[in-house]
Amino acid sequence: MRRTSIVALLLATAAALPAAAHAGTISIHTLSNRADLISDGQALVGIRMPRGADAASLQVTLGDRDVTDVFTHWRGRQAEGVVDGLTLGDNQLIATAAGATAAKLTITDHPNGGPVFSGPQLQPWHCPDGATDAQCDQPPQFTYLYKSTDPSKADLQPYDPANAPSDVASTTTDEGMTVPFVLRQELGYQDRDQYKILTLFTPGQAWSRWEPQAQWNHKLVITGGGGCGADHGAGTAPLNDFSGTIPSAPGYTQSYIAALGRGFAVMSTALDNTGHNCNLVTEAESLIMAKERLIENYGDVRYTIGTGCSGGSVVQHTVANAYPGAVYDGLVVTCAYPDVLSAGAQFADYHLLRLYFENPSRWGAGIIWPPVQWGLVEGRPDPVNAIVADEALFKGATNPVGSCVPAGQGYDPRSNPGGVRCSILDAMINVLGPRPERAEIARRIETGIPSFALRLLVKPGLTGLAQLRVPPDEDIANIPHKLTQDLFYLRHQSLLLDLCIMISTVFHFVGDGCVCISKILLARSSPAALAGPNRRLWRFIGLEDK
Repeated sequence: MRRTSIVALLLATAAALPAAAHAGTISIHTLSNRADLISDGQALVGIRMPRGADAASLQVTLGDRDVTDVFTHWRGRQAEGVVDGLTLGDNQLIATAAGATAAKLTITDHPNGGPVFSGPQLQPWHCPDGATDAQCDQPPQFTYLYKSTDPSKADLQPYDPANAPSDVASTTTDEGMTVPFVLRQELGYQDRDQYKILTLFTPGQAWSRWEPQAQWNHKLVITGGGGCGADHGAGTAPLNDFSGTIPSAPGYTQSYIAALGRGFAVMSTALDNTGHNCNLVTEAESLIMAKERLIENYGDVRYTIGTGCSGGSVVQHTVANAYPGAVYDGLVVTCAYPDVLSAGAQFADYHLLRLYFENPSRWGAGIIWPPVQWGLVEGRPDPVNAIVADEALFKGATNPVGSCVPAGQGYDPRSNPGGVRCSILDAMINVLGPRPERAEIARRIETGIPSFALRLLVKPGLTGLAQLRVPPDEDIANIPHKLTQDLFYLRHQSLLLDLCIMISTVFHFVGDGCVCISKILLARSSPAALAGPNRRLWRFIGLEDK
């Protein structure tokens, strides 16, 4: 009896509670990208209503602006819409409805020119003609292309809807739809660099993200390029197979063209071309931004397949591993490398082994290394791979001297030590972190070696008295010996002494003539300089007979 009374009391209380106490909570989520990674002022948003909520009373605001009208596309209990007009930074999207608990989502918008998450961008950066600002922003260009029935025309050809050519091929998609093999290409700039989006397209017919043309199968292929570089300006989004090493020719159809003919959309960004940009983070950022743009403007994507050779395989492996689900659903990898740094370590081994193998003076007495054996040590059947990897990739990728910027702006150890460094490692500073500044190291050494800072007054060059008289540094104990040489050079610098150093460098030893000339000059200027407390110093550096 008592239990029955309690149950009745609970039921009565529940019935007396307001309807809001039973209301489920609305859920809001972005569909084109993660809410904190949105770019270019718009986002595809889904708002899911709980059971029992009045969908007709849905109200959505973005800050103080009513954006309810964009949520007119319903999938069951979920309303979807592309919200535009986002301001840079955090934006508050709030959804309310009768019979439901309100919800709020923070959408963080980033500039079309980036960055989103890659950190400070590479500088300086050269934008192409037509750019409206330093971030290379400009309106996208739409052009038409077609595949010809002429087998001698392997590449896609320009297509003019007003004057359609007579040799347009037809194609049948993987869903059985036969259409003219005509394409539309969108070419624009995002994250300061070029992107391309191509689809089968019928000119004169509308396309919206809610009603795309029927020949698109809602599948996406992303192409990549090869090599490993670090350009300081906008490049070209790659499309061709095998990193572009196989030119289009009669009888060979590039795989991106075949994919388009099957109904796939094709997308590429210049920053996913490792020969142009070997930085994993900016590769991923550009792809995530471009895929968001495609989803918001073209329609939903069922799945995304990556394809590429060499550097194109690197992009697929590393982006899929570091950003799972953000870009790829499947990979088509050819001439595979796992990632940039693992391959770089292998190429560094090649570089060091070549310094040994190709210089017999390093071999030692009785040792012979014929080239046929080099490859066995390098893990290859012959040394060709090591030579190509070293010359074509490793040296260029790690050398800070290069042509990544106009003449006069680049780093040179003698003429422009503060110039722009063109190596891959320098371009990846946001990933690898900076090397400690030399001034910081110098201050640390100064505490243990007095007067060390004076050595910095000797400008770096190809040679010097310290380099000629003291072996290369092996540890900090060598520094005082070089300091002695540099201090002597500072006190007695002259054109004649510089000439002696240059001549001695050519002959790889400090000549007696140089020592005698310097000694005579010192004796003339100050006979006491070769005596007294400095005598041991002059003896050490060769100006006093030992």
